Amino acid sequence: MNFHFSSQAKKNISDFLNLTLILIIGGVLISLLGRYHWFFNLFDQFWSLYLVVSAILLLVFLFFKKNAHGFISLCVFIVCASVFYKVDSHSNLKFNSSFKIYYQNINSSNSSLTELSQNIKKADVEIVTLVEATPEIENVITRNLRDYSNHFSLARDDNFGFLILSKINFKLEEIHERIGIPVYIKFFVEKYNMKIYLLHLPPPLWREAWETQKETLALIAREINRNKNQSFLMIGDFNMTTSSSQFQDFYRQLNPKFYSQELFSPGTWPSFMPGYLSLPIDHVLSNRNFEMEIGIAAGSDHKSIVVRIGAITNFGQKKAQ
Repeated sequence: MNFHFSSQAKKNISDFLNLTLILIIGGVLISLLGRYHWFFNLFDQFWSLYLVVSAILLLVFLFFKKNAHGFISLCVFIVCASVFYKVDSHSNLKFNSSFKIYYQNINSSNSSLTELSQNIKKADVEIVTLVEATPEIENVITRNLRDYSNHFSLARDDNFGFLILSKINFKLEEIHERIGIPVYIKFFVEKYNMKIYLLHLPPPLWREAWETQKETLALIAREINRNKNQSFLMIGDFNMTTSSSQFQDFYRQLNPKFYSQELFSPGTWPSFMPGYLSLPIDHVLSNRNFEMEIGIAAGSDHKSIVVRIGAITNFGQKKAQ
């Protein structure tokens, strides 16, 4: 099939593609600065988008036989791809023993609480972990989910409320605060001998928030490294992508490495965007085998995550699965 364009149309297409390529290259260069200075950090979050757009540009340039531009786009694609960690697949795993946990940033202004409650019920999990929980949301959720007899609430009227609902006993161990807000809650599930960190880090829009992200994750990494035999799960809204300097610094500190999402995993925010154009800023990490599924938004700007995680019910067993 042949396509015929007028000379003006060809010029317009060429100008558009050139501008797009320049913007992508500029974004990548500014992203590199974002690894050393908080002001440019937001560009540091968009490597996955740069990767997708540069791949599309590569195909378009090859279609129009613009070889020089195609080569430049290929170079940008390779640079962006090199930023991502090569992670293990966690799908189709076999579990001797496991349990399920539901996580979501439910949005403090959520108006679809009935749908949210139904979504949680449908997931049929033992533990529910929610962030951005307000007192009003807590009242509706706990009223609709009466099967979850154990719960902890740190509901707030701002965007940093926490809510934990569980069908099994758990023990609260720590509420960690920074810059006047709770940034994570740590609790222990005795039945599965597992520590769970529920996080909601502030978005890196100012220096203190950027430093809070890095220092909080460094603190957790040190604690995890000191207790290598302890089963743990980190889950929550990190407000950063895997390609960000904060996440990469944290991941390098973990020994050994644990990570949940596969390369090109669909994003969770904003929920109205297609999966591979949205940002993966909600994360799950653990030293147990697990699989995860990204669910629906149910009125939130974040999609939900349901995790099925391998568990040790025999406390004498110290080896990982």
